[in-house]
Amino acid sequence: MISNISQAVMTQGIHEWMQREPKSHTVSYGKSPFVQYCMGAMLANDWGKVCEDDAEANNDALKSGARLMGVYPVPDHLKTDGGGIDDTLWIFIEAVQDEEGNRGPMTVLFPQEY
Repeated sequence: MISNISQAVMTQGIHEWMQREPKSHTVSYGKSPFVQYCMGAMLANDWGKVCEDDAEANNDALKSGARLMGVYPVPDHLKTDGGGIDDTLWIFIEAVQDEEGNRGPMTVLFPQEY
């Protein structure tokens, strides 16, 4: 489990997306709990839907201190855009920043914001 990030931040795109209503108004949970779930999954070493090579790189990064990446598909009922802009969230946790093993920030973003 990762517990030593400096801060958690989101891009402007994620912030604006969280303010918009989803396509479905029969939502059992909202966007904020979904983003929180994804962040918790990332901290628990659940990389979401990364490819096999990225999963292996993440597992190695737990030992080496390199950057970590997670990929989380957005459930259909939370999507707001028919153009696929909000299909997937990415989460990065930056590499270890100091000798104590503290990592840089966790960033939530859409792939097109990378």
